Amino acid sequence: MKRGSKSLSPGDLHRSRRDHAILAITFLAGLVFCVETALAQRHALVIGNGTYDYARRLPNAPNDARDVAAALKKAGWEVTERKDAGIKEMTRALRVFCEDAAGSDAALFFYAGHGMEVKGMNYLLPVDAELTEADGEDALPLETLALDQVLRSMAAARIRLKTVVLDCCRDNPLDRSWLASIRSGNGGGLAEVRESQLPEGAMLVFSTAPGKTASDGTDRNSPFTAALLSRMNAGGGSVADIFGDVASTLGSRQAAWIRFDGSGMSFTAFRKYPLVPGDLPSSGNMPPLPPPQPTPAWVSAADRLRAATIDRPFVNSLGLEFIPVPGKPGVFMCRTETRVRDFRAYVGATNYRQTGGCYVLKATEREDGSYSTNWVLDDSASWEAPGFFQTEDHPVVSVSWVEAHAFCEWLSSKESGLAYRLPTDSEWSAAAGTLNKFPWGNEWPPPQGAGNYAGAEKISTLPGNGWSTAYDHSDGHWNTARVASFQMNRFGFYDLGGNVWEWCEDSYLSSMNNTESIEAYPVLKGEISGNGTPFRVVRGGGWDAYTDIHLQTSLRLNVHPTRCDVSSGFRVVVEAATSVGG
Repeated sequence: MKRGSKSLSPGDLHRSRRDHAILAITFLAGLVFCVETALAQRHALVIGNGTYDYARRLPNAPNDARDVAAALKKAGWEVTERKDAGIKEMTRALRVFCEDAAGSDAALFFYAGHGMEVKGMNYLLPVDAELTEADGEDALPLETLALDQVLRSMAAARIRLKTVVLDCCRDNPLDRSWLASIRSGNGGGLAEVRESQLPEGAMLVFSTAPGKTASDGTDRNSPFTAALLSRMNAGGGSVADIFGDVASTLGSRQAAWIRFDGSGMSFTAFRKYPLVPGDLPSSGNMPPLPPPQPTPAWVSAADRLRAATIDRPFVNSLGLEFIPVPGKPGVFMCRTETRVRDFRAYVGATNYRQTGGCYVLKATEREDGSYSTNWVLDDSASWEAPGFFQTEDHPVVSVSWVEAHAFCEWLSSKESGLAYRLPTDSEWSAAAGTLNKFPWGNEWPPPQGAGNYAGAEKISTLPGNGWSTAYDHSDGHWNTARVASFQMNRFGFYDLGGNVWEWCEDSYLSSMNNTESIEAYPVLKGEISGNGTPFRVVRGGGWDAYTDIHLQTSLRLNVHPTRCDVSSGFRVVVEAATSVGG
């Protein structure tokens, strides 16, 4: 992406943008804790401190706690609420909370009030703390509640999923006191906590990034808590989804920060239990599935597949939905891109280990002071650590054509009577439709809601100015969006334009592209790599795409089959295997 230019250079053909700084997240989801069929034990301790005598008062903190507690109670949580608490009250409340929650499925600790960092340790400040220079640092463990104590107490209680939410990085309340001289000098806010410091099954959420300050707000609630309440009241979703949505809502105004320990537990946090048929929330615009009906033993998977329609899709063992590809009898394509959870199932079943890293976007400054983005191989990046936030329901990225092929082979061996593969270029075109120039029609620029492309949201993540975008509005997604976040097309498929570029089965031929595309990007003339390997077809545009050419439905990219990068993924098609009469 070049400053002031309309399109990517040939070397930049595949996409465009630095990783967004809103979330510093490592999320390795492997263990899914299912609670839809049983009553979940969920406990919360909510504290809001605002009436300080020794520091600036925070009028909204008690409101934040009160409103969060009410939302949790509405969702069926057992809630203990405290406001304007002193150190003894905070300590006792934590002890009783952990005793009550011992051995439970999930527990949440929410704190709104002043927090501060001293020499790398984070402390929550009660309203009655007595911090004097005569007592020195020794007073801190006695007069404040250490974040470390909260985490250790919850871990000792053997709580399976431990979530700690701190809306307290407002400023350093004691800048003019003796404590200012022993701080780490990070400018305010809390200190970073590494994943390795978290107990198993823990998630830590700061209302802003470490070392940064967050607003108390001018309305009833702080901006962070207001975003959280809105998402809580919407219901549904795992804790990862919910706090990821909160961070996206805040955007560049206040960079919310999340840390997982890496155990990857998923929990539907703000929905009453037990769930009843029809109570499950839909994913994006995807309509909720009807209540599951028992399938007679004699009805094979192949028979169920053949009966699939746009209104009653075939649902496979991974929960992926497949509907007919128009004009391609017997071919059924997944309505969504392959998700992180799906690829994780393959990795877990086969013990596959990805090596070699993947390509990520880096912004570099030229001699004249302008900037460009370049694709750089990052040895530490992978499908499970692409460098930006991904839930289990985001499309998997950084997967090569070879790896996507292996996924299909595994899925075929797993499901008797079915044959999975990547879509052919022709099948992909049929599912996307070819009547219009773009997935949404013929108008330019794309209308709001057309898909996840490089919009105005990218400006806050890139240095300098002069960057081009597909549209002037923000689509709310700095990188990938969860599958089915945008409107389905007329055939029932999601994200065939935008979100991630998608692998097709075919070897690339330059004749697949129109003259306009070839003239704009002469690199598209290439059909075979330098080592003699045929390039493969990639379709659909991604979160990094912003030019007229890149967003056209007809564009095919030519990509080496072993290449992995953070804006490419895949979806699959399925047919009845020929061995069962397909």
